[in-house]
Amino acid sequence: MSVLYQMNYSVIIKGTRAEFEQIPAVAQQVLEDYKAAVEKARKEGNCFWDSTWNYESLAEELAEVAKVVLETGGEPLLMELESSDGDDTHGDFEDFLTALDENLPGLSIVAYAVWVDVEYGGPDTPSILYSPKGSSVLDVKDVSCFQSRMDTLPDEDWIPYGWRHPDETAPAAKAEGTVTLLGDWSEAEKNIVDKALMGGALETMGYTSFQHAGKAVSRTEEGWEFCVGGAMDAGEAAQNLHLALLPYIKEHEASCAAMCKAMREKKLAIHLYLDESTGPNAAWSYCNNSAWHFLITSDGARLVSKFTWCGTYRFGSRGGAVMCKGVYEQTTGKEWEDLSEGAQFLARQAVSAYKEAHEIDLENDPQYWEAAEWLCQYDIEVEDFLTGNYDEGELCGVDLDELDRLCAGMREIMEKYNSRLGRALKEALKNVPDLTPPARFIPQTFDQRFAGKTFIVKGDLDGYEKGQVKELIEKFGGKVGQRVTDKTAYFVCGSGVGDPFKTALKHGTPLLSADYFEDLTR
Repeated sequence: MSVLYQMNYSVIIKGTRAEFEQIPAVAQQVLEDYKAAVEKARKEGNCFWDSTWNYESLAEELAEVAKVVLETGGEPLLMELESSDGDDTHGDFEDFLTALDENLPGLSIVAYAVWVDVEYGGPDTPSILYSPKGSSVLDVKDVSCFQSRMDTLPDEDWIPYGWRHPDETAPAAKAEGTVTLLGDWSEAEKNIVDKALMGGALETMGYTSFQHAGKAVSRTEEGWEFCVGGAMDAGEAAQNLHLALLPYIKEHEASCAAMCKAMREKKLAIHLYLDESTGPNAAWSYCNNSAWHFLITSDGARLVSKFTWCGTYRFGSRGGAVMCKGVYEQTTGKEWEDLSEGAQFLARQAVSAYKEAHEIDLENDPQYWEAAEWLCQYDIEVEDFLTGNYDEGELCGVDLDELDRLCAGMREIMEKYNSRLGRALKEALKNVPDLTPPARFIPQTFDQRFAGKTFIVKGDLDGYEKGQVKELIEKFGGKVGQRVTDKTAYFVCGSGVGDPFKTALKHGTPLLSADYFEDLTR
């Protein structure tokens, strides 16, 4: 059967505990009423599409979600639901929403409904529906009545920002998290960090307040918290923190140099927790989501950022017609892979900033996606097709004239912007700093300075060979343990250490970077 109808829903319901306790009963009543209607139709010999199975599933899901929210939430409570209707289930989910709205008028219900044109492949049609107290406006069975309907939503944080401002374009990446100082920071040193965070460091990196109002960063008792949006993935910026902050560092050279010097001398560190989302669609729904923990230290001259733990919770794909690799190779004639990691980051940062400033959004160009769908069948990337980096044998059987027609507009746009993007990229690569770790000091004589102390050594440590740090600790009389406990004297922490990093934070274990450990061996 050809599916002619599809509706996708994202719904958030806000209410009191007393109201949520009644949700299972309301859902059950919808199910019973539907069963009664089916039975009546049968007795009368009327044609009736039996969707009892779906009503049973929806009633069970509503009751289960309400139960979980009641067990884990405070007050007011929030319930989030996702659902999808097709030809055979048209109107089922709306029956439950309407019943909740009518029977529990104190609930606030907001729904993001997207009608999907699965028959002709046309653009999807979003609608935003809101029911304040006492208004039953969520019955949307008549599709033509609510396409592109955008109710005015209250400006409250429990409703996603993008739903409240549907005409605004979502930032390419958003990030929220915390910054916490580790170690014996003086007030003067704390003030340098505070001045940077509250005074424009994030803005220098291209990030602004995600809520488009107020400050991107706020102070807390433990440190600072932030919620920002920008053109570039925050995880990548955090891993290349010194490079990302170069414009700010150059403007505040003296204070930044003083802080880096003090950090190394006193073995101070910064814990950055980052929850980032990227790849938004028109509904401000982000397809990629990762959480990171970073340990930020200093080699005495610059900041050194190492990711210690990372979890990816949702991963999707949104293509890119303007890719940094393609721009670099087309405008310079050189190989992207020959650039250092730092240079690649600065190049990506420059291209992202240029695209943002000039509102280049080829990723959402319909012509691009039309061509991309063709090429996807043959496992050829659009970028490779545009640059000729593919084997023509891979296109055997393709109507090349039609494919050229689809790509013609995209080629024109690429040629128009590549020279400009290339100039921005070359400018960024003029003064790439040397980030090669210095040769480590390896002592030749040893004493018992680590006697009675237990170390944990985890992750990749720049400048040290595998097992070398463990050997040095033991030669100085120390012991290397397997897991972090409250008796651990030091955690020598590299990149990618995983859960032991969070355990060390919990115990308050002093954290040593490769640089800080080297200083202990002098």
